[in-house]
Amino acid sequence: MEHPGPGYKIQNDADLAQHIDGLRQHPVRIGLQPVYAGWSKSFSKNALDQLDYVVMDALRLPRPDGGWQAIWQIDTMVHDGEEFMTPYMKFIEQVLTAEPTDVFAWPTFLPVPIARQYSQLWTRQRTERIIDLAQARKIAIEMKTAGQT
Repeated sequence: MEHPGPGYKIQNDADLAQHIDGLRQHPVRIGLQPVYAGWSKSFSKNALDQLDYVVMDALRLPRPDGGWQAIWQIDTMVHDGEEFMTPYMKFIEQVLTAEPTDVFAWPTFLPVPIARQYSQLWTRQRTERIIDLAQARKIAIEMKTAGQT
């Protein structure tokens, strides 16, 4: 998997075709792992149809100022877990309803400052919402067991 989009080597159909052509000689499945919402606007449907899969997560949360918050980074600041969950769930819903996605990765990740609140923040309603949205589009959900990174 490679990351497509600004700052990465795959930015358009020609780059994607070159990437795919370079891998077709090997017995591998070819995928992308986008990190920004709206990434697919730079590619034609035909080009994306050449992929075997797309894995996307919601770990680069859009900010109101147009920037991005990389919530996996150790220095991510979150002061109120419940307040954080509102835009986070909104972005997860966007990924699961509007982005070309075959696998939704890190479905219930929480930044370090609120990770201890996992069982309070990942309510049954929130997790069922993710499952329902993924099921509606036949998106697989990545599963991790305790101790995996």
